[in-house]
Amino acid sequence: MGLDLCGIDAIYMATKYSKSIEDVLTLGRQGIYLSYEQFLTKSSNGYSSFSEDFFKNLGAKVVDSIDYSNFEGCTIVHDMNTPVSVIKKYDFIFDGGCTEHIFNIPQVFDNIIKLLKIGGVFCSVTVNNNFSGHGFYQFSPEIFIQVFQKDYGMELLELFLAETDSETSTWVSVKISDYRQTFKFENTKQVYIIAIARKVCENAFSILDKVPLQKSYKIDWSK
Repeated sequence: MGLDLCGIDAIYMATKYSKSIEDVLTLGRQGIYLSYEQFLTKSSNGYSSFSEDFFKNLGAKVVDSIDYSNFEGCTIVHDMNTPVSVIKKYDFIFDGGCTEHIFNIPQVFDNIIKLLKIGGVFCSVTVNNNFSGHGFYQFSPEIFIQVFQKDYGMELLELFLAETDSETSTWVSVKISDYRQTFKFENTKQVYIIAIARKVCENAFSILDKVPLQKSYKIDWSK
């Protein structure tokens, strides 16, 4: 898990939607998976093996990381398969390839929503295709469209499919209003799904209590 070229560009895009990034949380302690030369093309403020300095150069004052184990030196040890006890909330949460390794995905997304401040932004760069065997899951656009909606106190701002190590100009924007999400790359390269969402309110349903339903079926059932 960590920041590669797509991750860096997704973060730059996501921070434009956030009023503040003083308090940052990463899912897992995020390493930086760029060569020194690649990193310097994205940031002129230094380089380290983990992402804390990168976020602080963007304006973060606190960069916490949450993980099942402290094997990489995270600041919060917690199993995201289980509910979080919210001690503090964050302006910005980044997932650079953690959620696909956690079995209880509904609980993970519920935790993320609870850990965000109102106006806080979640940025996810996770796996969509040709990562078989990498983790438990490869994600469809539909899950982000249905989880990050106003019923659950969220709004989905951006959604892309992107080949790994690709420039933003080549990312495929998923049209959130479409009936069924069938966007794909006609190749065998590994593909990320990149989602940016913002929390809009606290008084909303939990996805654990009111489970999301696939949009196309909701349309069919209403006929």
